[in-house]
Amino acid sequence: MQRIINFRPFLLTALFIISAVICGVIFATVNYVLGIVIASVLFVLALVLAIIYRKIPVRLITFILCALLTAWSFASSSMYLLERNTVITYEESVAISGRVCEVISHDTMHSLVIEDLIIDGDNVSGKMCIRLNENDTATKYVRIGDSVSLYSTPIVSKVDFHDLSYDEIKYYAYTSLDYVSIKAGSMTFREQILQSLRATYNNWLGEYGELAYGIITGDKNGLNNDIRSAYSTSGLAHILAVSGLHVGFLMSLVSFLLRKLKVNKKVQPWICFAILLAYNVLVGFSYSRIRASIMFMIAYIARINGKWSDGLNNLCLAISVIVSVFPFSIFDVGFIMSVGCVLSIVLFSQGLTDFFLRLSKGKYEKFLSTIAVCICAQVGVFPAMTFYFSSVSLYSPLANVIAMPLLNVIYVFLLIFGILASLIPFLGYVLALAKYLFIAVDWINKVISFLPFSEIVVYGSVGIFTLYLLYFISSKYVMLRKKFIAIICCVVLVVCVVVMDNVRFVGDTHLVYSNARYDVTTLIKTGDKYALVGDITKYCKIGSNVKNARIHHIDGMYVTYLTENNVDRVINLVDEYDINVVYVREETSAYLVQELYKNDVNVKLAETQSLFKIEEKNGNFVGYSYKGVLLTSYKTDTYGAGEKYLSSFNVVRAYSCKATQNVNFALNFGYEEKENVVGANEDTVLLDCKTYAQKRF
Repeated sequence: MQRIINFRPFLLTALFIISAVICGVIFATVNYVLGIVIASVLFVLALVLAIIYRKIPVRLITFILCALLTAWSFASSSMYLLERNTVITYEESVAISGRVCEVISHDTMHSLVIEDLIIDGDNVSGKMCIRLNENDTATKYVRIGDSVSLYSTPIVSKVDFHDLSYDEIKYYAYTSLDYVSIKAGSMTFREQILQSLRATYNNWLGEYGELAYGIITGDKNGLNNDIRSAYSTSGLAHILAVSGLHVGFLMSLVSFLLRKLKVNKKVQPWICFAILLAYNVLVGFSYSRIRASIMFMIAYIARINGKWSDGLNNLCLAISVIVSVFPFSIFDVGFIMSVGCVLSIVLFSQGLTDFFLRLSKGKYEKFLSTIAVCICAQVGVFPAMTFYFSSVSLYSPLANVIAMPLLNVIYVFLLIFGILASLIPFLGYVLALAKYLFIAVDWINKVISFLPFSEIVVYGSVGIFTLYLLYFISSKYVMLRKKFIAIICCVVLVVCVVVMDNVRFVGDTHLVYSNARYDVTTLIKTGDKYALVGDITKYCKIGSNVKNARIHHIDGMYVTYLTENNVDRVINLVDEYDINVVYVREETSAYLVQELYKNDVNVKLAETQSLFKIEEKNGNFVGYSYKGVLLTSYKTDTYGAGEKYLSSFNVVRAYSCKATQNVNFALNFGYEEKENVVGANEDTVLLDCKTYAQKRF
């Protein structure tokens, strides 16, 4: 009988553990019986295989380990979810206090993350994110370690099957910085080191200070949306998150120094381990860093002892360790992209390099190897990019081939002279030279962003991850006589999934809206044209709506109130979705309109078009009307508009009821006690403009 795949112990443990975690999620959030039945089948299967292969020690141990880890992973994941979702729901404002562990302040986003939580006098686990007003720019002066207290209504962040992105933030609160009491506190030793590094980079590198700090520590909270967008478009966003790339840079430098210093081979692994541990303690134990650290140590020990190590088995060992300890790491976007990238490199890089070498007749091996790795990395992150970000950078391999040597130099330079300049300020003049390296990277970003189709919108559902099955079947690790037929079948399957993910079969006319605080924005489809109407203040929520509707291009945007708080969001949406025209009302500030013109936005007065009618009551702007639907703003006083006026519309799209009766509302938030009201809650809602029926996606 032909062997299809070689036996790899840790490949099996990784598959069993991941399956067990998914069963735990199903058990806790979907169906108790289904979850425990599938988990039991996995456990019994592992035991049966252990009995079958009891005479082969390696396989016996492997399957016993699979059985034990299946039971452990199922129990830990399901129990965590049950505990996480069984929490007190707060209906009114209560006293909240805690210690600031993270400050987020850039553009118009201002938040404080606090730990050591005390809510209504009780110590609770988890962290809280305090969302502040868009004009609370003083947030940047709050220091890590400060103690804060406030009165607000905590919102519990529960985990369900449709939102499995594990986060330590368990609670949210919304308030203004004016209502937050802040007392000076003290930072931990680790926090002092990080803040010293941040201050050093900001002092000597100016506008590139936060970027340098983000490259070294992975903290992107200080970066504005323009920088994030530029690096995302060029495909260089991975340098902003400390991951395997950074661990590789660091340990390449360390191993080079150890070789030059001729350190004893028995001592080298311990030095590398100590440096990796110290680095992870400093910047934080993210899943991707732990994965890279484990794989590096295995490969390094094997190399200095003259042994060969299997890349696929090493990757699966790292996955098994991480998921056993942190079950929900399999839902972390950084971990998924890190594993996908490495998996693709392990599966294809050598074969692709050999192919390029045959074409070049054996020349330029290092250069062609770099190109192969960059292409494989892009292929590996494609499923995650489409699922989480709905976009793909076409020129990412090119950008990485050009920028990778430069990024290596930047990382090493920033790390060495950032630490030295913190201790010896005079060396800051040397650190300041990094500005010119950043200018070169900026030039690469700008050139790529001007290229046609530099970033294309591609949506992906959970089914897009079946691509990894195709990758594996197509690789050298699967030995099939008729592999070509299997590959064709997988390709057809994946193409069907991609098509279904990017084409939504809906009626000719509908509205899409969702839960967003202090914002009423609606996505409208008429025939084959799309329009955004509303406050346009919540960029993430709007992007989620567009993604749910599977839309690649928006024809027009109708802004109810153009202000300093949303003008940047309007510009970003125009860039991302290639919006043809933005309509503003006649009384809009000329200064803000000029800002749109400066960014090449096509601006027109809403009064000049006839598709959406401007509605006013007693001389006050109420909103836009469209086919019997009134589209209001968060600022609209629906109570003051009057019940008689509002009831003349088939549906009133608004933020809240404002105590008005006998009106068919379509609200951001649900009021279940009113039969004529459908609220979005946490889902995206579809409103058919012919039947006015509302349903959730």
